[in-house]
Amino acid sequence: MKSLRNILPVLCLVNLLLLMMLAQHWWLGALVGLLIGGAFYLTCLPAPAAVPVASPQPPLAQAAAAPTLSPVPSAPVDGQASLAALLREVLPVWQGNVQLARAQTQSAIDGLTARFVGIHERLGGALDPARHGANGEILQTVHHAAEQLGSIASALEGMLASRQLLVTKFDSLMAANDEIRRLAQQNEQLAGQTGVTDLLSDEQSWQELAERSAENSRQIAARAKSARQQIMAAIGANGDAAASTDGVAENSRAVIDQIIADFRHSAMKLTTTVEALEDEGREVDREVCDILVHLQFQDRISQILDHVQQDILRLRSAAIEAQALPSPQQWLAELEKTYTTQEQRQIHAGQQGHPVPPSQVDFF
Repeated sequence: MKSLRNILPVLCLVNLLLLMMLAQHWWLGALVGLLIGGAFYLTCLPAPAAVPVASPQPPLAQAAAAPTLSPVPSAPVDGQASLAALLREVLPVWQGNVQLARAQTQSAIDGLTARFVGIHERLGGALDPARHGANGEILQTVHHAAEQLGSIASALEGMLASRQLLVTKFDSLMAANDEIRRLAQQNEQLAGQTGVTDLLSDEQSWQELAERSAENSRQIAARAKSARQQIMAAIGANGDAAASTDGVAENSRAVIDQIIADFRHSAMKLTTTVEALEDEGREVDREVCDILVHLQFQDRISQILDHVQQDILRLRSAAIEAQALPSPQQWLAELEKTYTTQEQRQIHAGQQGHPVPPSQVDFF
């Protein structure tokens, strides 16, 4: 217990320093370390011993006992010296390992943050053209195609109206033809009603038939003239319709070719955008795989801190059990056997711990 009381302040100081280094805020670690150290110190304090009542002795016995002096033990002094020497060698190694864990944690978090920012920027750069450029151009192409197809539809409607007018003219011609045929049949009937003898014998009947025949002839002539005019108009309308049809066909062909070219151009741009998105998707997938590999840093940090914690517990156990402490070289050699990373060995040797390349990341 005397050895424990001797090294108790040192252990409390070590506990305070470790909590200050591991805590997010040093003052919080200092407060917790003081509380834990104070509680541990109060627990290990010895109970006050009862003062023995000295029995009266004769003067001769007192005189004989007076010169006798107990030897001063030197073991606590040697234990304190060995503990101090051990702590002088071990504490920098512990501090280096804790600092290594903090540096690797900060570096890994900064690297992951930078990678996620890069992924966000790459996805934004890939999606912005697809969101604003390709979609807007496709909508513009569709709108332009709708306008051009609307003009073609209007031209086709005009062609249908011309053809309908031509059909109406042909219907009028057929009606005039039927009327001329009917009047001609009436003339035949008038001519065949009476013979030449009857005509010569009956002058009044002859004049009546002549008048009727003349009237039918005038009507036939009028109908024939109207039919001729309608035929000429139909021929002209047919020519205009043919010319209009040729123009509409050429214009429609040009418009359709332009629409197809616009859609082909938009499809090519859309294909380029899709290919760019696929490339970015592959790059993002590769970045995510690298991020998953780099997330293994928490295993490395956990092992580094676990090694320090186990070594602290080993020293505490040796102090509580009042064991003879080994030399600092032996202690450090045992601590080095627990290392699993190259950086720990470099820190142990007093070198600067260099980060392990991504290709050498170990999975624990």
